[in-house]
Amino acid sequence: MIMKLAKHILSIVVFLFVALSFVFLAERGMSATDKTQSSLDRVYPANDQNQFVGGPLMIALPQEVRAPNISSEVYFCQERMPLEFTDIYERFDQELLRNTYWHSSTLLNMKRLGKYFDAIGAMFDRYNIPPDVRYLAIAESNLSNVVSPAGAAGYWQFMKATGSSYDLEISSEVDERYHFEKATEAACLFLRDLHRQIANDFPNTKTPWTLAAAAYNMGYPALKRAMTQQQVDNYYDLHLNQETARYVFRITAFKVILEHPEDFGYNLSQNDLYAMEETYTVSVDTTLRDLTDFALSRGTTLKELKRLNPWLRSNTLTASPSKPYVITLSSEPQVHQD
Repeated sequence: MIMKLAKHILSIVVFLFVALSFVFLAERGMSATDKTQSSLDRVYPANDQNQFVGGPLMIALPQEVRAPNISSEVYFCQERMPLEFTDIYERFDQELLRNTYWHSSTLLNMKRLGKYFDAIGAMFDRYNIPPDVRYLAIAESNLSNVVSPAGAAGYWQFMKATGSSYDLEISSEVDERYHFEKATEAACLFLRDLHRQIANDFPNTKTPWTLAAAAYNMGYPALKRAMTQQQVDNYYDLHLNQETARYVFRITAFKVILEHPEDFGYNLSQNDLYAMEETYTVSVDTTLRDLTDFALSRGTTLKELKRLNPWLRSNTLTASPSKPYVITLSSEPQVHQD
């Protein structure tokens, strides 16, 4: 009898021990949770909706995401885009969407407009190139001195053969595809020639500048061959490779967004735009054996020399009185002079 009572009492003690252990652990867990919550409340106060503002993975980023409204007719170089056709509408709408919501790229392009577009516009006016064609430089390079996998280089993405045919010097020391002014002038001449060829070969076309832009991208021989084989003379009727099929739509989307940025949610002031810095030029008619020495002798550095003259491709420059070069230097105080 005593043994049975002892076993019964022992069972009750074990049960009470286990139960109290669970209660203790639960209270410790609640305490830790309450402590963490209290810390978060102090560091990241709750808003009126009792939701955290800020803090890890809780950043409030208010924005309105909606489809751009294409409510008016769209033109490229005064050549109408036939948006009444479903295919044309969708292709343009897709480029408009991509670039409206590719915020970093679109903002950078807006900033770079302030630095380059006036100079490009002045050059285009000289050669009677429509201003809309300026946006081709954004489609080609985002207004940057870049190199494509195929080897096209500079703001206007000239291949070596095409650049050389428009008098751009391309050598181990000098590559004028990276020279903003000279490459822009070459692009004007190239585009003017493309327009003339298209107007001559397809006199009834209603989209000569649109076709010139397409030819800039894929080459005129290939474009002419496609037009002849398909028996059409309008860009919007052509079956082309994917890149060229998107090309004019991309350029026109850039134009629409960048000419009316507020309509697409972008608000930049004049101070937000990049600007050309004050510079001066020096003429060099003797060979420079070491561009670092030349830069230091002019109170600057090799980095600054190459930044303002990206067409200098090595550390030497072979020049002579019959073949001088004009080098741009900054008028601003240099960092190393501080």
